[in-house]
Amino acid sequence: TIANGFVPQHTPTFGRWRCVAVSLRRTPNQVSGGNLAPTDCAGSYGYEFDARIASGVDPALVSGRTVWAQYWTRDPQASFTTGLSDGLTFTIRP
Repeated sequence: TIANGFVPQHTPTFGRWRCVAVSLRRTPNQVSGGNLAPTDCAGSYGYEFDARIASGVDPALVSGRTVWAQYWTRDPQASFTTGLSDGLTFTIRP
């Protein structure tokens, strides 16, 4: 899941920093495609944000809007079983 919101946050969560405030919006779940055995963290995530904007599913995603985004992952082998990526911010342009 990639969390995106319109308010930045800096809160310790799951041993990392949550960079998006709780008024977040979630995307459909994704699978990293990593190896099952041996577990080597070979997977990766990607998200086409332009397609989300163009779809109109979130009417708040308009030109000039600043967005904060961050991946929120589940990993049964991690100490918290949940992970957070580094945060990302961008402004939507026409």
